[in-house]
Amino acid sequence: MTAQGGVGGFNALGNPGGTGGVGRIWIDSASAISGITSPGFTAGQIAWIPNEGAVDSDGDGLSNLQEYQYGTNPTNADTDGGGIPDGWEVRCGLNPTNPADDQTVCAADPQMTYYQKYQYGLNPLTNDTDGDGATDQNELFVYRTNPTNADTDGGGIADGWEVKYGMNPTNPADDKATCALDPTMTYYQKYIYGFNPMTNDTDGDGLTDYQEIFVCGMSPANVSAGSDGIQVSWKIAHGLNPRMNYLNQFALDGLSIYEKYVNNLDPWSDQNLGDGLSDHERIHGNKAATCYYDKNDRLVGIDYNRGPNGFSIAYVYDGNGNILQQVYLQRDANTNGIPDIWEFLYGLLLTNTSRTADSDGDGWTDYQEWQARTDPMNASSVPNYLGQAGTNAGIFSYP
Repeated sequence: MTAQGGVGGFNALGNPGGTGGVGRIWIDSASAISGITSPGFTAGQIAWIPNEGAVDSDGDGLSNLQEYQYGTNPTNADTDGGGIPDGWEVRCGLNPTNPADDQTVCAADPQMTYYQKYQYGLNPLTNDTDGDGATDQNELFVYRTNPTNADTDGGGIADGWEVKYGMNPTNPADDKATCALDPTMTYYQKYIYGFNPMTNDTDGDGLTDYQEIFVCGMSPANVSAGSDGIQVSWKIAHGLNPRMNYLNQFALDGLSIYEKYVNNLDPWSDQNLGDGLSDHERIHGNKAATCYYDKNDRLVGIDYNRGPNGFSIAYVYDGNGNILQQVYLQRDANTNGIPDIWEFLYGLLLTNTSRTADSDGDGWTDYQEWQARTDPMNASSVPNYLGQAGTNAGIFSYP
């Protein structure tokens, strides 16, 4: 069967044209042709074949019009007999009239031939049809997994990931097994959170993967530092809340918690080097003081930071607003990280050395209440749920 005229002799409607025009097919044999509405044509006759752009007589993925354009046989799905249908060859950039290229090495997957790609229903434009991290060739001939199913055993972990870390991609049971090098998590948990199963600390920040997800509630994408830029592991190592934003929080010596972090200083100590200088003085070259005021705007205390010679002064008033006495205190005699003056002003025991004491039983430690500037003797006065500070209007600091 040959067509009269050029390719332009066809249109989308299959309407007949002039001599050699649209839809005219020259019948040079008496074989039956699908789509001819009046059978029985003999050689040399002209037949009208409707909608040749839509008809695929041999089901090879090419319409009869395309078969004409590529010079293939519209009644033979594999014109060159190489084993691959004409349409598949055309989509892969092969020559559907050349049987030799059916057996050539696939350009995008040098481990396999085009014929193998077709035979196993694989994508010739990639070496990993199901995108599971294992090549099609290895899945077929090495791992014996399904190259068109990313999770052959249905256990929840991609085949390639299982193979990479020494698991069996055909056994669903090991997907939920305890990770050998991180017994706090299963392989499946390591996989879904994007962690490395060959270690218990994927990002090497000193905080285990389990702690980051299930203790700190951190996102796997941001487990190294919180929104304040402070390493989560550093917070935990120093007894701080890993979910709390410490950007505007201050340590005992007047340095911010962030300054303590970037200078690798213990936030619970005001003189980390023991050289007679406070951390604040060493970093800023001066001393710091914090002033405390009551609701009547009266000065009730001053906390001076002078290293080992630091001290505090509390002011006690009578009912008429007159100063009854000045009470001189050390900075933190009980070494619990809370200024003695703050403990004195709120009636806390100056001999209590515990950082986790909760004097009003509201679930927040006295230290947390000091950081948030809430009342440690009033159970209804609590920090917000992240432990962040509330109103600090009653405290003023200056260098």
